[in-house]
Amino acid sequence: MGIQLIDALQLHSLGFRLSYTVVTSILLFGLPLNRWAQSRCKYYAYLPKENWSYFHKAIEQLSNTFIMLFAISFSAWLGSLPICLEIFGYVSTSGIVANILLIQIAGLIILTGISSLILGLFHLSTLSEFINHAAWLLLYFIDSALIFLKALPLPVFESNPNKNFPAILVILPYFSILYLWHTFPKLLKRRTIWIPPLVVILSTYLLLFVQQKPQTKICGLENWFVEKIYVRRRNLDWNFSTRPAVSTNRFSPVKAGCESEVISQITT
Repeated sequence: MGIQLIDALQLHSLGFRLSYTVVTSILLFGLPLNRWAQSRCKYYAYLPKENWSYFHKAIEQLSNTFIMLFAISFSAWLGSLPICLEIFGYVSTSGIVANILLIQIAGLIILTGISSLILGLFHLSTLSEFINHAAWLLLYFIDSALIFLKALPLPVFESNPNKNFPAILVILPYFSILYLWHTFPKLLKRRTIWIPPLVVILSTYLLLFVQQKPQTKICGLENWFVEKIYVRRRNLDWNFSTRPAVSTNRFSPVKAGCESEVISQITT
């Protein structure tokens, strides 16, 4: 509220929208998802804790840490999905995997940067350069990991670049369900933990389907249709200068340039 009072235009800022949407998604969905998953992933629930060995404790700690990282990464990805589609038009599910590991490395890079600045203030240039080189290696690792994850055959959300994706139609149902969750806590005990992500993913798919459907154009028809036009032209001796190339009653709308493209394929 304070930021809005100082500068109301921040509401339209990409950084403002992403920051507050992602943080709210983590607080309202990521933390409950973490508690729900950890309560159901008790590998040694029937073994008294006083009988646990170091191996048992290590497995329990690693499991809880991974669940926490996944819950935070998944909830952040859900919150940013509609906004990123609206602004960038492309979102990959590899971001869920990348955030689990790379965000931790990014925090280490920030720490090395601060350390380098402090050492530079004391004229310790050799140590500062060494830390900068370590930060560069970490950045190179992050860049290589992102390239590798992008090459994996994981699902991708991609919107029409010529149309604006209505992110608000995904965000409003998502946060409305989260609000009902925290208003009526008993809902959390009825296995409704997967309803918010299903609402986001299904509504996104539906909006993308509606957005892409009007793009049907005659240029993208299969070769068999073009061959039929060619056979009919030869039999009836069509005159393309006075008649339209193809009837557009069934295949509309037809964008400019499609007729000439089909004619060029037929005549060649």
